[in-house]
Amino acid sequence: MAEVSILQEHHIDLTHRPILYNMPHCLHSYEISGLNNFQKKLLMKWLWLSALTIVLDQLTKKIAEAELLLHKPVAIFPGFNFTLMYNKGAAFSFLSEAGGWQRIFFV
Repeated sequence: MAEVSILQEHHIDLTHRPILYNMPHCLHSYEISGLNNFQKKLLMKWLWLSALTIVLDQLTKKIAEAELLLHKPVAIFPGFNFTLMYNKGAAFSFLSEAGGWQRIFFV
């Protein structure tokens, strides 16, 4: 019930939105037509921040793979090392012995 009041407070109408199985229409500007300019700008800032985070994450992974040797620590500061390791499970090797289904499930 709290969700409805928040949506009503911000004048967001969810009654005419496409259903989830119609995914390409969900990406159309119609999806954010119920938002005011401030909300649209805020949404775009978060989308750009998310995209930047993903790009930087992938870039730092490529740099680490190119510059570090597997399981060989490189001292950055006293008590702070970079070490190249691969996680075959999920969330700090949780379910690492589960046989592979967890990688597909958590992606």
